Amino acid sequence: LRQMTAARITASKKEGVALKNEMSNYTNTQRSIRDVLLDNENYQDCPLFKRLYRDIERYMVRTIWRMKQQGEVPASETIFSIVRGFRRR
Repeated sequence: LRQMTAARITASKKEGVALKNEMSNYTNTQRSIRDVLLDNENYQDCPLFKRLYRDIERYMVRTIWRMKQQGEVPASETIFSIVRGFRRR
């Protein structure tokens, strides 16, 4: 949506300072996803968030299981230590 709005603004008939002002006004009204989520602490109770969380969790478990089967990580490695290793990369 941000890209579409920016494209609409730049495609408008405005030029120079007027175009720059409109683009600046739009950019200044946008908030980061992190800020929006901080305002809404209940997002973790949302069914879609829970579904996404479960899907990611399942994907990680399957991926780590395959990595262990293929010898990419030791079988004795825990999921938590593997995930910690991913974060460091």
